[in-house]
Parts: sequence; structure tokens; C-alpha cells
Amino acid sequence: MSMTSLLYQKDVKEKFRQEFPVPKLKVKSNPLAPALTKHYALVATAFDYLLRFYLEFRNPKANSRKWIAEVSLGLLRELKMLVSSIEEEELAPDKLTEVEGDRLLKVMPQTQHICKYLVKKGIARNREEFVNICTRLERQADFIMAKAKENYFLFLKTGELTDSLLKSCLFLAQLDPIYRVGKIDKNTGILNLKDMEDLKQLIALVDFDKFHAEEMMLLNPTFGRGSALVGGADADLAIDDMLVEVKTANKLALTSDYFHKLMFQYLLHRVAKIDGAPPNHEIHRLGIYFSRYGYLHTMNVADIVDERQLERFFNWFRKRVSAGEEEERAAG
Repeated sequence: MSMTSLLYQKDVKEKFRQEFPVPKLKVKSNPLAPALTKHYALVATAFDYLLRFYLEFRNPKANSRKWIAEVSLGLLRELKMLVSSIEEEELAPDKLTEVEGDRLLKVMPQTQHICKYLVKKGIARNREEFVNICTRLERQADFIMAKAKENYFLFLKTGELTDSLLKSCLFLAQLDPIYRVGKIDKNTGILNLKDMEDLKQLIALVDFDKFHAEEMMLLNPTFGRGSALVGGADADLAIDDMLVEVKTANKLALTSDYFHKLMFQYLLHRVAKIDGAPPNHEIHRLGIYFSRYGYLHTMNVADIVDERQLERFFNWFRKRVSAGEEEERAAG
């Protein structure tokens, strides 16, 4: 069960609400970069890519891991290979949505989601159609990735923001849902020019002095054993002693979803540290960057966490994570 899925469980939400009350956000402002389209999730993910590219260009200490879009491309290749290898009758739509123990569905949860998505939408009705669709998507994703790498490496050399880089960020964002939620964006490869303008105004608001790293900057970091415990978890940024979530939201509000996601990440850091961080590294600050407002809100962990109660919470947390894994196994 993923970090996000676990956080949405009723008992988990209630426990986090009791243990970690949401601090007040007293800042009020109108958005400095209002959304230009309704493609909120797409632009948010594309901005995550663009911001990380800028931070890597400006911070020699920045350490970047494999892009989620790259993982999605690998998933498409795996899916095509698996579908090609099984018997024709095993791809009958009525069987595919019912079978839970099939070797095709065991590889990754996303594989199951993608297959069911294609069947339910009537996009693929047999093995040949599955293979054709996967082949087309793989070629498209491969082209997107090759152009994105080209634009990315050029940007790291020049620091020049080009339309080509903006397009690549949006295309990469279209691939992320394949891995994140097991869904395919039907508009992959199609862009709205207003989304490019949206990215330009968002990046123009960033005060990079607030994202300066003295010793360590990790882009899209994971939590090692902690991530494995919850079926995958990553953060947006880890800068020295601060974890940062980037939110491209229309409202300037510290919601329980935002805050408790950060707290969940902090707990994973306490369980297993952050991949790529020095051995004795600790997080002492939490931050949320509201990109449409150009505002980085920071909080001291010491003002939020009562160390005397934390061990008791950790005991509950470990048991609940284990229970979540068992629930997922029982569900298939």
C-alpha cells in the first residue's frame, strides 16, 4: 500500500489528525501566477520537473535520481514483453479483470491497473491490440525521453530556458501517471501553449536563494527501507536539514493533506533515513513551496513533534504499515 493510499485510510487520517494538529498558516495573498488552463495536475508535475532542472543547474551539490517518466517507459516495455508472452485466451477482457493471481499481474501493481484500464475503456480487446498499443506508447515515450534528455543536458550547460525544454517538461509529466497510478494520458504528445506560458510564469516567481544548499540537495529523494515499507514513497526535495513539498495549487492554504504527507515523509526519514544523505543526516525543518504564490513556508520540527510521544506513535505506525501490507495482499 503506497504512502498516499495509506494516508487516505480513515483510521490513519484520524491518527495523524490527533497526533499532528495542522499549524496555522497566517499568510494571505492572491496568486501571483494564476492557472491559465484547467490542466492543474499536468502543470504541477511539469513544474516539478522544471524546478528540479533549475535547482540542479544552480546547485553543484544537487543529486538527482531517475525520473519517474523513465520508470514509466520501463514499465511499458515490460508490459509489452509480458503481454506478448502469454496465451491469447488469457487476454479475454472478462478474464483479465477477474484474475488476480496471474503472473502478468504480479510484476507491479501498475501493470494490473494499466491492463484493466485498457480493457474497461475498450481500447484493447485481445493480445494483438494490447501489443500494438504498448508498442505505439513505448515508441512515443521513447521519443519523448530522448528529446527530454537532449533538452535537459543542454539546459544544464547553458541555463537557458527554451520552449523545447518547456515542452519536454509537459511531455514527461504526461508519462508520470503510468507509474504513479497505472493510467495512460490519452493526450500524450499533445500540448496546450497556455500550459507552457503557465510554466514560464511559475519559474519566474522562484527565489532561488531560498533553495540554496550548503551541504546537500537531493531531488525527488526516496527513503530506502522506509519507502519499501509503504510500497514506494518519495519526496520533492531535501535541502540540507529541510524536507520540501512543492504545491502548484490555486489556494494558499496549509491543508491536512499537505501537512500530514510531509509528516509521513519525516517519519519515514526517522525509520530509515533518506537515500543519498550522509550517515548522520537529520531533518529539522519542513517546508511547503506554494509555486503560484512564490512562497516557501517553513516549519521547525521541534515546534511540531513532541519527542516524548513520538516513540509511542512509532510503535503504532509500524504496526499499521504492516497491517496495510497484509490488507493489500488479501485484496489480491
